[in-house]
Amino acid sequence: MGLDVDEVVTLRGLHLHGTGAADVPVFRVDSCQGSVHVQDCDITQDRGADGLASAQVFGSLDVRFANCEITGGVGSDVTSTVFEAGETALSTIASRVTLDGCKVIGGAAGGTVAYTSITDTPPGGAAVRLFSRSVAWVEGSELTGGRGFELNCHSGCGVLEGGDGGPGVRVQPGSILMRLDSIMQGGEGGIPYAAGTNVPGADGPPLIGVEHLFPGRLRSLEGPDIVRTESDPALGTVVPVRLTGVPGETVTAWASEQAGFRALGSAGILGLRGFDAALTFDLGVVPSTGILETSLVLPAEPAGVARTYGIQSGFRTGPNGLRLSRVHAVTTHGGGVLAPTSGDVVHVAADAAPGGDGSSWAMAASSLADVLAVLPLSTGESPVTVWVKAGAYSPAPPGGDADATFPIGTGWRILGGFSGSEASESERNPLTHVTVLDGDLNGNDLPNFGGFSDNSAQVLQGAAYEIDSFLMDGFTIRGANGSGALEVRGHARFSRCVFKDNLGMGLSPSVALYSSTSSGDVDVLTFQDCVFADNRSAQKSAIVAEQFRNRLELHGCLFARNTKTMYFGPSRAVAVTAEGSSQCDTEILDCTFADNRLLANVTFQSCVTVGARTTVANCIFWNNTIPSGEVLDLRVESTFGITIERNRLTFDQPGWSMNTSADPRFVGAGDYRLAADSPLLDAGDNTFVPAGLTQDLDGDFRIKDDAGAPNVGVGQSRIVDLGAFER
Repeated sequence: MGLDVDEVVTLRGLHLHGTGAADVPVFRVDSCQGSVHVQDCDITQDRGADGLASAQVFGSLDVRFANCEITGGVGSDVTSTVFEAGETALSTIASRVTLDGCKVIGGAAGGTVAYTSITDTPPGGAAVRLFSRSVAWVEGSELTGGRGFELNCHSGCGVLEGGDGGPGVRVQPGSILMRLDSIMQGGEGGIPYAAGTNVPGADGPPLIGVEHLFPGRLRSLEGPDIVRTESDPALGTVVPVRLTGVPGETVTAWASEQAGFRALGSAGILGLRGFDAALTFDLGVVPSTGILETSLVLPAEPAGVARTYGIQSGFRTGPNGLRLSRVHAVTTHGGGVLAPTSGDVVHVAADAAPGGDGSSWAMAASSLADVLAVLPLSTGESPVTVWVKAGAYSPAPPGGDADATFPIGTGWRILGGFSGSEASESERNPLTHVTVLDGDLNGNDLPNFGGFSDNSAQVLQGAAYEIDSFLMDGFTIRGANGSGALEVRGHARFSRCVFKDNLGMGLSPSVALYSSTSSGDVDVLTFQDCVFADNRSAQKSAIVAEQFRNRLELHGCLFARNTKTMYFGPSRAVAVTAEGSSQCDTEILDCTFADNRLLANVTFQSCVTVGARTTVANCIFWNNTIPSGEVLDLRVESTFGITIERNRLTFDQPGWSMNTSADPRFVGAGDYRLAADSPLLDAGDNTFVPAGLTQDLDGDFRIKDDAGAPNVGVGQSRIVDLGAFER
């Protein structure tokens, strides 16, 4: 059975039996960086040979056998005069194993019947062999070598010699055996039977090599398992040590970087690779009090860099005796925000004390800009997640560079809406704990975009390179001056975000410019449960999706009170322009567009302009106008791949279906929730509600039944309302 795993695998109650015909182990763990637990199992081999093993562990960090029986195979009969040694039961190569309550027996040597004198007689196999700097911890177990060669000779036999018994354990130099409450014994020597001279083999030795004995249970360093401390550039990192021991014992400590240690066995002991630690410290002698208080110094780290060490102490108890503590983790860093790696969570709080490294809320970083600056542009398979506490964050300090922006990278998950005490993402609430990315660097913004001249030109920037798998959730993005709130190229998703009070000048949209490459996979930009309100642009829409292969998704969003000041330019819509080649896709579902304005009396503009391959469904378009009062509605510039269905529109078109021009009857001015008498209640089509759209903008269930409204839409007992809010 072969295993190659990275996490934790448990095997329990199995009988693993091999014939040995293929000269391979019955059980093998190969290059496992995780943990393999083998419990209550029986591993046996019928036939084996010297150099083979019933169970083999190769290049693995943590393999544990508990209450198992492992037996090596009997050596093969090559010919009537040539026989092989017994097989090793368990062999380890550059690995760490634990045996707890196990019975391990080496294989007997081959040989049954002979017809001539035999003097070259093979030994039995070892119970356990440790190769290439392996480490084994054995507790409450019995390790017995295999029986040596023995046989009966029928006739013509002169001298017959028995094979020696196999050793209990064979330890190669550089490997370590540690044993507690365990029996280790060699195998019996073989006894031949013939009419001639019979020479029995010697019993095998309990051990070949060096054993590190433990006279009793291990004692641990006192104090926490994990210590975090900051480096002094001149002194390094001072780690206090307080431990108990027998007076007069000499104490040594070892330290190795995190990649070089792993706790081993149920006692959590010995993680250093055969003591090949990078650093060794002489901590002195335990005083008469039995308590040694001292310190050791780890190397200093530069700002923004952290390193985790495993530290372990040991007491010498004789030439080969050693008593070890468990491994303690110490993280040292040079101050400032640590550079996150794949899978990390970084904590940010605007009110945090200076110097936090972001490792927890207690050690939160205070600057989101500093955190994003040290994130890798691509995080690999596992994302880096940033938890941001409620508050306001700017891309530059007061008086700072107006060209500074918050960057966007592949594999980033930037989450707002935390109170600063949460232990999981599900505990946050962006509606209550408002988290703002603010372009107002100097805190001097005024109504109607006054005081914007010294704001950041753009708040978020992700167009300098192609990004993938970016998520931002739970933020308010405001205060961009000139280049809009956001520019992105690639795959990105924004959910539960509010884009407001952003200014786009010239050919810049007020909120988002989305572009893609001309080849490769389709780039997807998704806005879900987002609000776009009170933004202003000159020649372009609030959102513009342009160029070649892209897909724009707007799900459950509100566009309200956005303005466009000029009627000329490349964008013919106030809120959204998504058109280009026939490879552009647009999906606008369950959205509300209301009170958006073009500040010029022209007739060829719209609220939303889309091209080919477009679906618009379950949406409300209401009171989007020019100064003369003429309505700006939905404009479709192609008939290819178009689905316009179940919307509130002023102007319906041939080929569109099931749209209505009824008054939506909102709750009130500026409140775009539907009133109890709205004809748009239960009027949508449930098939146009994306699977991930489970809530409306208020956080209520997206599909509910309104008992007072007729079910005029498409669905079962509950039918979705039109627009971004569900009543």
